[in-house]
Amino acid sequence: MKKALFAIFAALGVGVSANSLDGNFQATFLTYDRPDRSPEVAYSVPAGGNYYYPTSAEVADDIELEDGAAVIAGIRFEYYANYAQTGGLIFRLYERNRSGQPGDLLHSQEIDVRLNGAVVSVSFAYNVANVLPENFFFSVQFPAAVGSQKAGPIIADRKPSTGDSEDELLVRQEDAWKTLELTDRPKTVTVDREGKKLRIKLKEHRRKRLRVEQSDRLEDGWSTVGETETDDNGDGEFLADEDDTVTHRFYRTVAP
Repeated sequence: MKKALFAIFAALGVGVSANSLDGNFQATFLTYDRPDRSPEVAYSVPAGGNYYYPTSAEVADDIELEDGAAVIAGIRFEYYANYAQTGGLIFRLYERNRSGQPGDLLHSQEIDVRLNGAVVSVSFAYNVANVLPENFFFSVQFPAAVGSQKAGPIIADRKPSTGDSEDELLVRQEDAWKTLELTDRPKTVTVDREGKKLRIKLKEHRRKRLRVEQSDRLEDGWSTVGETETDDNGDGEFLADEDDTVTHRFYRTVAP
């Protein structure tokens, strides 16, 4: 099944589509070696394409710690949301069962959803009983992300720099876990600031004319800001005015 993705670039969001994505949450797990030592990174996926998959369903990523089972010290991950809600984000940890899917629940916690998203950082005091297995699942869910309310975990399109992962995500559908086939990869987009202007470069099909639209919200309010045409290499760009009065803005391209 094809799933739509959006790309978040600093204060910009660009909705586009293309092929194949490394399905790993942008996340870091810290573990204790000993109670008298500082926590160490046992798993980490660095920042990358900053894509996110908006859904109200529970989405899980498999984790393999670098040096085997260890006492959990903390976790950091990032998400985007266009709304705020008290306790509206649920993150869970599961054992990995024999079929390679989420099994017994290890931990569940509700976190407030912040407008425009945030980096979540959860710390755990040293407790010898809080041992993470070498292989487990980490999931996030935004139950209220329906209709015009959009939220989802940041997917970095990067492989882990510490630890390992299968590079695919699972989505919970009723009582079953299914592979989430992220077959839509946003085409390459880069943003450079030039004074009060934003130079937005994109990679598309060759010799394709595109209308550029912007909005301060994902769900509506789109307006045309200009047009661009890609060259023989599929490269295109346009200049947009930067507005200091807004905290974020989304751009998209539409075929005229």
